[in-house]
Amino acid sequence: QVLSLAADGGQSVLDACGRISLLAEALAEALPPGCEVANVYNAGGAVHAHVRLGIADVAALARLRDAVLFEGSFETAINEALPRDASQLAEKLATSDKMKE
Repeated sequence: QVLSLAADGGQSVLDACGRISLLAEALAEALPPGCEVANVYNAGGAVHAHVRLGIADVAALARLRDAVLFEGSFETAINEALPRDASQLAEKLATSDKMKE
């Protein structure tokens, strides 16, 4: 399954997140159980990001559908997981870089 993401205000998803790795981490936090990030890549001139998902079963796909379409909980979760300002972005980047070492 592929999830297509766009940022509000016409900015690119990368501008909103800082790095694809931060977006992937935020998605991992926001996705319901049974769904995982397989790949994140730019699409549509980098305005959109496409996320290839690994889905464990039909129930996981149904939870994702409900979170995106009916509850709005996915949008809330992804927004909470992403950095909101420059200091949060710097902290996330530092944490992300340390985890890679």
